Amino acid sequence: MLEVISEYRALHRKHLHVLLQKQIQNLNLSFGMGDSYHGFEFMKQRCKSLKQLNISYLRHMNPSVLMGLVPCFSNLVSLNLRMTLTVDQLLRQIGRACPDLRELNLASTPITDRGLVQLCVADDGHRLCQNLLRLFVADTAVSTGGATVVLQSLPNLREFDYDQIFDVLELVENWDQGLESRLLMGAGVRLSAEPTLPPSHIRLTTLISVAEHVCVQGLEAAARLCPETRSVTLSNAWLPSEALYKLMVMEHLTSISLTNSEGLTLDFHEGVLPLLAVCGHRLQNLILTNFTSVDITGELQTMSNYM
Repeated sequence: MLEVISEYRALHRKHLHVLLQKQIQNLNLSFGMGDSYHGFEFMKQRCKSLKQLNISYLRHMNPSVLMGLVPCFSNLVSLNLRMTLTVDQLLRQIGRACPDLRELNLASTPITDRGLVQLCVADDGHRLCQNLLRLFVADTAVSTGGATVVLQSLPNLREFDYDQIFDVLELVENWDQGLESRLLMGAGVRLSAEPTLPPSHIRLTTLISVAEHVCVQGLEAAARLCPETRSVTLSNAWLPSEALYKLMVMEHLTSISLTNSEGLTLDFHEGVLPLLAVCGHRLQNLILTNFTSVDITGELQTMSNYM
């Protein structure tokens, strides 16, 4: 109802007073669709059963106002904070208030590793947000350290758009008490009473890397840890052609996007074609950029052998 009415006119205080009732479960105030200040006030007073909340692009709302909304978050399964002034302190509160959260969009917010760690790990070291399936952190200050804690802590995560994912997977596979101590204590979190082990299986379906320097060990870690991968994007990495062979064991791969580095280190015939010989029959999407030559005939012939 809110979205339908907002298509025709701005939602002022009087409209929100009537529309925001306690039974509301899905609320979208993105892009300033209404009077955000009064919308927030009514929401805090009445909307205790919210399941989905979208307040993206409200950059004029300061962090203290956003943190005042946390009492409305206890039943949320989806929260979109993209392009807001979300800070680390708010992530700490979300981690403790939202046990059922399945989707969280933090893209283009001023969060850091500290906030992301405190989203996933309580002060005493036990893990939070265990139902989270989708987490978006593009265009933030999150580093490989914070992303490593995310993958180690959230066993059900399916989508994570961190764009140096192979570096992170290598760290996750080598997780030990020393690494845990450095990453957690740096964020003000104590170690778990029981030692935490590196995961043997990560459920990510999409792997993205735009880093120039990607270690082959990172691709090997991805092949071992992420058997459910369906999409791989490798952009601008200075990798030898043989590194692509590591992707051959991904039995569910249906999409590959490869952008060659400035050094043109990936060769179509030596790297891409052998990969297609193994998984080409499953592919639904193939993007090749900045290759000096691509043999379309050979590529089609390779795929047709499996059709």
